[in-house]
Amino acid sequence: MRQLLFVAFGGAFGSSCRYLVGLFAPRCLPGTQVPVGTLIVNVVGALVIGWLAGGTTLPAHWRHVLVVGFLGGFTTFSAFSWDTTAMATGGHVRCALLNVGLTVVLTLAAAWTGARLRSLT
Repeated sequence: MRQLLFVAFGGAFGSSCRYLVGLFAPRCLPGTQVPVGTLIVNVVGALVIGWLAGGTTLPAHWRHVLVVGFLGGFTTFSAFSWDTTAMATGGHVRCALLNVGLTVVLTLAAAWTGARLRSLT
């Protein structure tokens, strides 16, 4: 139960930060069609999870707050990035490439399908 509270606390803070980045990032780079806020949180989240999970020794409660909670609320792309990096550096390059391909193709297909289903209602 304690771990769940740590994750919830971190997740609330991460989601709030993601919202604020999404709110202010377009103001810093006006006129672009690229979703700058999403790009920023994905890159920053991947950097931070690589640093935290890639060698930093954290007590379990901080790992729950920061890695699972905060980064999970800030961007799930960080988890995808770390999982793929861990596979590749662990000698499972084919699995890492398969993970990238499947994630990109299946999530885009799912988003497109969801939008089409929504337009039918």
